Amino acid sequence: SQIESSRATWIAQFGTVPKLRFAIHGGPVITAEIGVDHHKITYFGDTVNTTARLESLSKMLGHPILISSDLAHQLLLPKGIKSEYLGEHAVKGRGQTLGVCALSRQPAL
Repeated sequence: SQIESSRATWIAQFGTVPKLRFAIHGGPVITAEIGVDHHKITYFGDTVNTTARLESLSKMLGHPILISSDLAHQLLLPKGIKSEYLGEHAVKGRGQTLGVCALSRQPAL
């Protein structure tokens, strides 16, 4: 990745290399434009909250890219991307568990 290829620069400037985490989930979202002078678009709802909780799980589970299993089963993943089911996990703020999958690149053959 571009971050890894610039590893020395990151360490020289900041003393560390950033580690990115991603979470993917789907569902209905409430969108609102707020503000008078400076408009901002904000997103609300269970889908947004669940995605944020899923992103938090990525650190705990040691996988940088997580997707809810419900969404993963609805998608046709691009060639070279694999999904690994990680089980059901309790998610703060939800009364039920969430099926979680990790996404990663398959090694080229």
